[in-house]
Amino acid sequence: TDGTYTLEEVTPPDGYQTATNIKFTVENGKVVSIDEIESDSNDLTMLDAKIPPAKVSIDKRDLDTGDEVPGATLRLTGVDKDNKTINFTKGVLETASSDQVIKDSGSYLEWKSGDKPSTVTLTDGTYTLEEVTPPDGYQTTTNITFTVKDGKVVTVNDVTSDSNDITMLDAKETTTTTTTTDISDSDTIGAVKICKHDVYGNELSGAELTLTGVDNDGKPIVFTDAKIRLGEGAEILSTSTDSMLVWKSCETPTTIMGISDGTYVLKETAAPDGYLVATDITFVVENGIVTESSSTVTSQNVITMTDEAIDTTETSETTSTTTTETTTETTSTTAPSTASSSDSPRTGSTGVGAVLGLMALSAMTAFVLRKKDDENE
Repeated sequence: TDGTYTLEEVTPPDGYQTATNIKFTVENGKVVSIDEIESDSNDLTMLDAKIPPAKVSIDKRDLDTGDEVPGATLRLTGVDKDNKTINFTKGVLETASSDQVIKDSGSYLEWKSGDKPSTVTLTDGTYTLEEVTPPDGYQTTTNITFTVKDGKVVTVNDVTSDSNDITMLDAKETTTTTTTTDISDSDTIGAVKICKHDVYGNELSGAELTLTGVDNDGKPIVFTDAKIRLGEGAEILSTSTDSMLVWKSCETPTTIMGISDGTYVLKETAAPDGYLVATDITFVVENGIVTESSSTVTSQNVITMTDEAIDTTETSETTSTTTTETTTETTSTTAPSTASSSDSPRTGSTGVGAVLGLMALSAMTAFVLRKKDDENE
């Protein structure tokens, strides 16, 4: 019947984006306009665009320095939403050099890391990145599981992500044997890097940070010297105890090696000059991997606390206003008391009225005296 109608796509087909609504008007049994454009046809066509696959960057870096680590053999597997194995086609894997490619199609991809990140074009699904063989001098790191939905990486190790960059970190093999008794075999699985940044991603020096944790039984986690790799220029503060790590940030991140499973709280007790204290970050470690965090995780086992700069403009204006108001109040209250204890005329409106009154009285007196003199004559 005649009227205005709206056609809406409630759920798109798999692999397609939801189309925008179509509004059309019927008059006298004919469609006369579609989305406010005149029409002479009763045919409506709603078009769906395919969701572009995700371009995922996969990077292999040194845990301590952040430098690229070439020579690691990496393998990628995946399953779709029905848990069926994803078969990769040729061309989805892009590396800086063709010599890095080991397997470029089939049920898994395999390649060697190079001096630059590699890129993989991925459809929706859940993927596992595995380090088959680490580079010489490095330990094999734990797997990374990430999920792609609607062309974006939405989770990394079950933690929400807003980046299509996946960074796998490798720790160097330790050659020290004197302190290995402080770390049990179950504690050597992973490592967590803690960064203190400004809003532009630059490392901030001078922040006082504390880290505490409890294991799955609720008992405090003990931090030993063997587990702590301080960033360059960072220092442990005297308030540190076995169950609370307290340090001052500097030029590079601080790393907790062989991190125990449990729940941790990272707190900033004092911000660098010119910055606001950041909110606490709580994160959970399971099998050496950060599985939950109150902040967004953009790469494996990296916790980043960001400080915002203090707005000095707003503070300056507030101070100026307060000073002006105080001065005004002081002037208005002290002026009357000063005038009342002196013979000087007041400078306020009341003082001016008094002066004018005296002048008028003098003039009247002079007039009366002149009149008396005239009558006596």
